[in-house]
Amino acid sequence: MMKIFKIIFTSLIILLFIGMAGIFIFLQTFDANRFKPQIISAARDALGRAVDFDDIALRLSLSKGLELSLKQLRISDSTGFQNKDFLRVDSISLGVEVMPLLKKRQILVSSININSPECIIIRREDGLFNLQDLGKSASFKQGSADSSGTIVAVQAAAGIPLVFAKTILLSGGKVTYIDRLLEPEFILDISQLRLRIEDFSLKDTFAFIIEGSVFSEQNNLRVEGKIRLDLAGSKVSLSDLTITTDLSDLSLARLESSLAMLKGVELPEQLGGRINASITKIEVTREGLAPFNISVELSAGLVKYKQLARAFSPIEAEFKITESRIRIRQLSLGLDKGMIEVGGELDDYTAAQQFNFKADIQDLDLAKIFDQKAQPVKIEGLFAADFTAQGSGFTLESLKESLLGEGSLEIKKGKLLDINVLKIVLSKISMIPNLVEKIQANLPERYKEKLKQKDTVITKAKASLAVANGIAMLEEVGVEAEGFIFSGRGKADFSGQFSLAGSFFIPADLAASMVKAVPELQYLLEETGEIRIPLQAAGKAGDIKFSVDLEYITGKIIKKKASEELGKALDKVFNRKSQPEEEPDSDTADTDTPPAKQEKSLEQELIENVFDLIFK
Repeated sequence: MMKIFKIIFTSLIILLFIGMAGIFIFLQTFDANRFKPQIISAARDALGRAVDFDDIALRLSLSKGLELSLKQLRISDSTGFQNKDFLRVDSISLGVEVMPLLKKRQILVSSININSPECIIIRREDGLFNLQDLGKSASFKQGSADSSGTIVAVQAAAGIPLVFAKTILLSGGKVTYIDRLLEPEFILDISQLRLRIEDFSLKDTFAFIIEGSVFSEQNNLRVEGKIRLDLAGSKVSLSDLTITTDLSDLSLARLESSLAMLKGVELPEQLGGRINASITKIEVTREGLAPFNISVELSAGLVKYKQLARAFSPIEAEFKITESRIRIRQLSLGLDKGMIEVGGELDDYTAAQQFNFKADIQDLDLAKIFDQKAQPVKIEGLFAADFTAQGSGFTLESLKESLLGEGSLEIKKGKLLDINVLKIVLSKISMIPNLVEKIQANLPERYKEKLKQKDTVITKAKASLAVANGIAMLEEVGVEAEGFIFSGRGKADFSGQFSLAGSFFIPADLAASMVKAVPELQYLLEETGEIRIPLQAAGKAGDIKFSVDLEYITGKIIKKKASEELGKALDKVFNRKSQPEEEPDSDTADTDTPPAKQEKSLEQELIENVFDLIFK
């Protein structure tokens, strides 16, 4: 009996071995390409797109189980988007564990390896995506869902209920996103793409990690989160997403060449900082993206433009982004002890791009901001401002048309290097020959220094600002400096050209000394004892040109001189003698004290009124 049992047992082992060997040999020699037409047809029906591949193979491996490989897979794009393929993959290989398939009728994939896939995602001018109709025209329908909303059957799977995969690895991938709804169209390339998915399932949530390169030569993007596929509802749910990137790895040259919307926009020379974005939940359906909310933080940021002597750093920012709005909750840019703080919103950022913001600037060191080495006139000082603005669009032309703003500007502890404004303005009064030389020769020593100085010290400068129609209007401009005060108004445009017009006042004490040195200046004295000179300044950046209103000055001199001569003539007609001026007491005389204001006689007022009419 025992001998018979041994014979039977041995025979079964031999038969099992022969059977397994036969299966192994069958699978090794099995030509899956014979079923290529049927596979392509089924895939086409399932996706609603043209599908093709070059080669398919089925192998049995001791390490991977049943292994299926596919080479040169191609899926066409939807009509009306592009002539290129929607997806191309060099090769795909997957290993299927045999026992779960035989016992539980469950496809348990040990691993999926996808090599060099390329996908092009397009949003058309009408807002439709080229992946929205993927599978929409399929000849089959997805199965029903149980009470928990989980897929329990898929008719297309030929009775095999579910698909699971332990690990999915993707390498050498590239995704191109083209948004034609934006004007000009937006193109984003993500290359060197790597994807890792653990415990992939068609019913449960699974984790994934994506790494890639965005406008960079090296990997600078990492996306990590969870995903759930809802086949019945044609919906993909993403949750607990975190996105990180380092701006220092960004290639500005590649960014400029890739984005047509940046044409004509001057990009910085250097960027730095780490961006962290988080999304609690976001869903993608056939209709597109469902409403979402993204939190974005920038830390340790840095930006450097070629016009700036130094970079703004650190930069800290916090944004909230929804499907239609970007809100700047906090944005601060530091420069030494100075700071810029900005808050605001951008609505309908994919189309109208309507914005409003408020900026507060404190104690920016102008010498450390602008590179002024090549400028003939350099400026120093601490700049402060507050400004609110609104408008739409970010091209130069749209900003010229839409930008409206108002605010105030101030410069403290300022200095204009390599220019003496007081000396230049006096030199413009050409009807008094050698005016500057005469003043310098006869002024008291402490005033001579004001004309000898190489620079102009500005103790305070203020102005109110209003922007409209591409022009910034400067109102209530007030500049206080050593030796003069300027009051007026001006304007500037987007090219940097500016002009100022107003009154240049020389204080009464300095004016009195100048009149003693050059008596002709007495005709420019105001009733306050100040010298007033109508002044204009215009230019761009450090190139400033000054000019005075010579017609006004000439007219005033002639009027005052003629008024004096007429008064003397009237004295002779009426045989009047002018009263001698009282000599000041030598002990109390002060050469810097302006002359005391004297009451005008009725005759003097009448004469001046007549000449005001003549020289009006």
